[in-house]
Amino acid sequence: ALEDSNIREKYLSTLDQCLGKLSQTNSNLVLRAYDPSQSIKTIAKSLRKTPDALYQKLRRLRLKLTECMSAESSSIQS
Repeated sequence: ALEDSNIREKYLSTLDQCLGKLSQTNSNLVLRAYDPSQSIKTIAKSLRKTPDALYQKLRRLRLKLTECMSAESSSIQS
């Protein structure tokens, strides 16, 4: 259980670092998308985008985060 806690803590720390590498606008967008009190439709409307356009933007941002997480985790393990 302690090891799981350490892995989770490292994961969240790495995620936080990677979010910090995004622009503040994009970082906030990712966080808003995972906020259960907001829907994609509502966020899209506030940005004057279609939900589909927002999903595409989020897909690209998630890909950037995934790439960053992979790079960071391999540098930690090295």
